[in-house]
Amino acid sequence: MQAMMKGSLTTMAVLALVVQGCRGLERDGHAPAKPRDRLTLTELASSACRDTVSLHNRYFTPLGDWDAARQAFEGTLVVPAFIMHSPGAEGESAQPWDYFPGFSADFFTCEGHLVPVLRDTILAFSDKSYWRIILSPGSVWRESDDGGMSRASFPFALVNDSFNDIHNGLATFAYDETRTTSLFLQVTQETSPVFKNDYWGIAPAAYMPRSLEDKDALVARFVEEERDRIPILPFSALGERADTTLLRAFNGGIPREEMSATGLIWNDTLYVQPCHTRHGEYPCRRHMRHAAYSLTKAMGALVALLRLAEKYGEDVFDLEVADYVAITASHDGWRSVTFADALNMATGVGDHAPERVVPNVMQGDEDQPKFLSFLSARSRREKMDVAFSYADYPWGPGEVARYNSINTFILSAAMDSLLKSKEGPDADIWRMVLAEVYGPIGIAHAPIMRTVEPDGSVGLPPFGYGLYPSIDDLAKLSILFQNGGRHRGQQILHAGRLKEAMFRTEVVGLPIGSRNEFGDLTYHLAFDGLPYRGEDGLTHRIPFSTGFGGNHWVLLPNGIATFRFTDANSYGIDTMIDLARALRPLE
Repeated sequence: MQAMMKGSLTTMAVLALVVQGCRGLERDGHAPAKPRDRLTLTELASSACRDTVSLHNRYFTPLGDWDAARQAFEGTLVVPAFIMHSPGAEGESAQPWDYFPGFSADFFTCEGHLVPVLRDTILAFSDKSYWRIILSPGSVWRESDDGGMSRASFPFALVNDSFNDIHNGLATFAYDETRTTSLFLQVTQETSPVFKNDYWGIAPAAYMPRSLEDKDALVARFVEEERDRIPILPFSALGERADTTLLRAFNGGIPREEMSATGLIWNDTLYVQPCHTRHGEYPCRRHMRHAAYSLTKAMGALVALLRLAEKYGEDVFDLEVADYVAITASHDGWRSVTFADALNMATGVGDHAPERVVPNVMQGDEDQPKFLSFLSARSRREKMDVAFSYADYPWGPGEVARYNSINTFILSAAMDSLLKSKEGPDADIWRMVLAEVYGPIGIAHAPIMRTVEPDGSVGLPPFGYGLYPSIDDLAKLSILFQNGGRHRGQQILHAGRLKEAMFRTEVVGLPIGSRNEFGDLTYHLAFDGLPYRGEDGLTHRIPFSTGFGGNHWVLLPNGIATFRFTDANSYGIDTMIDLARALRPLE
């Protein structure tokens, strides 16, 4: 598991941006016709599903003769849990993953958008369902054949309590001032190396119109979000600055259907390839959420520790975990482990490969059966019990890197305890990150996995995995990191320790048992360090984070960042570096 442009837009311009670039794949789905021939008002008025395969994603966007929505939408939308259709599952007994979880959520419309009020919260209606749901902003419009009703469409993601995989879908319905049709949805894309499947179905939906509390503030925040978006340009635009063969090689031969998002950030601009699902391009790529897996260590745990260091001094890196977490291990191996040791995967605790020098054993316990027990454990206490069941290696902390996400979970607990000791029992490490780092740089919503506590209290983020970022989130974090942790003149993250994490000091970290032609690969403060010869003739160490399935986030010393969210189980960043170097030398 290593695992639109800024400024105001008219309603029609917003909708045009949603629609553009949706030619998409037509494999396993039939391409749409104009005017609309599927998901008509008559079909949406029914609660019976006539489809035996998923539809082309284009049916979730305006078709035929369309215009701005006639009615506003403000109030609660309720969709019950129901059994979804999936290939080959007809007539079989429904399994927990066949149940759409259902939800009750408030929405409002703003300048052609349909906006859910709760976007940080992972929702669920039914205990029968394996899934939870994350809602994201969509669009509203009116089509001429809809008898005066307006249409709405929004992206959503199905997630679960144990694993960081994500399954992206689209939902649509028609509505007027007082009622809504049934809601049709489908899931046709995922970041999930193990579980890949289509789902679709229709269910009755209830609309309860009402004036939302703090509506003006909600609208103002959404307008600010839209204003602060990172500009997006097509990846092909880079062909003006680099050989197109480098653009074609950028993905390293990974099939485009296995790619959720890929591109780079340069000069505060996102250059992004389309997202090809099994049924056409995904039309909401800016709001699409991705399974970060172990990118969470850098995007979450490192960010939290750097913020604590900026607030309370860099000595927090040297604090000992045992002073903030009740250790229940049967050995004293955790006794001198520091916060930095845990982030460095150098606690000196683990079961697998107790030899100090063994080629390519950085993964350590991460690939062993016990780690599955850790993932499946739901509560903080249950995860702690698994984490503290690991043995003590024959070396001490800070000496050898052995990858295991239990280390980052213990770090999360220690950082949360430290924060509570400073700011009171209601403090929460992730809320601090949201309020003091993510929020100021324009990341308004950042859903993350948490432990599920029996008493209903707020759980702890595992921090070794569990984040669900958008490409806009990743771009804003990349810019913050490349700017040394400063944003609009304010130092948000500790500059010295961030510089160290990005291998821009003499500290190179611990070897991970593999090497390239320029030297040993290392690991330090949640980043791998890849030695690379620059155009200046010097060897640079490029920081990159790797997640299960082949996710990568690369922060090059030339100021360019590259990224890839995929579930192809294909690893390697050389082709991303080649393009970045062609755009700007490493020096």
